[in-house]
Amino acid sequence: MDTARTGNREATPFLVRAQHADGTCADIRASAVIDASGNWSTPNPLGQAGLPAPGEAAVVAAGRITAPLPDVTDRDRDRSAGRHVLVVGAGHSAATTLLELGALAETEPGTGSSWAVRSADVTGVYGGEDRDELAARGAPGTRLRHLVESGAIEVHTSFSITGFTTNDDGLSVRNTTPTGEQQLEVDRLVPATGYEQVHPLVVDALRERVIDLSGAYPKPLTDDVVRAADYVFTMGCGDACPVHPGKRYPHWSIVDPSQETSDGVRVIVEAIDARVQTLWDQIRN
Repeated sequence: MDTARTGNREATPFLVRAQHADGTCADIRASAVIDASGNWSTPNPLGQAGLPAPGEAAVVAAGRITAPLPDVTDRDRDRSAGRHVLVVGAGHSAATTLLELGALAETEPGTGSSWAVRSADVTGVYGGEDRDELAARGAPGTRLRHLVESGAIEVHTSFSITGFTTNDDGLSVRNTTPTGEQQLEVDRLVPATGYEQVHPLVVDALRERVIDLSGAYPKPLTDDVVRAADYVFTMGCGDACPVHPGKRYPHWSIVDPSQETSDGVRVIVEAIDARVQTLWDQIRN
């Protein structure tokens, strides 16, 4: 079953595999699935290297940074209408917010949108457009591209946030780009950078070693992190790993902990610990 192409897919149930505490699994067929895993309330930080940028907590507390996917055309309309809103991210959440801001600007003069991404271009976000086998899936990408090409959305690429400060009723976003350091003045910022957390079994396994990862989040392997390293130890990130000449990329073959039981995760932690100890001994000697 290809969920995008197979005929009669709208009448075919989802298959959800649930793992119980004792390690046994059960398959559940459902007509709809709601993800309520809890990541929604913990969006990833906005700063470079996957860390909170200086001043980020303060501008969040001041209400200058919204919750992910605000309802800009209805419930949160007053916070966006007539304002300049910066959307940060390059996924479906960012695209959805930008499309709604574009619709809002048609009825609310003075509403402006900027779009900041870490990548060098945004064309991948448009998807297949009119080439998509599902017309309804491709149409939003076409609308987004038209907003960009018309100048309704101002795009900032290769954008790394280095700090925030609040001003009268908005915020200043300090950032670096290939052309140097810049400062962008906006009224509100919408984060669309993902909502990941460390797997709970990993948190439990490391807590047994007196390492507290509660509330922690996965750190992306970004270009600036790789440039500062001599060795980059990969564990299955594949094409997502930035590659730069002159760096060494040893690969550690590690099982994905998300597919393991508690005991399996402990084995993975022990294996990584042994490799790190060996590496440290080699460095010291």
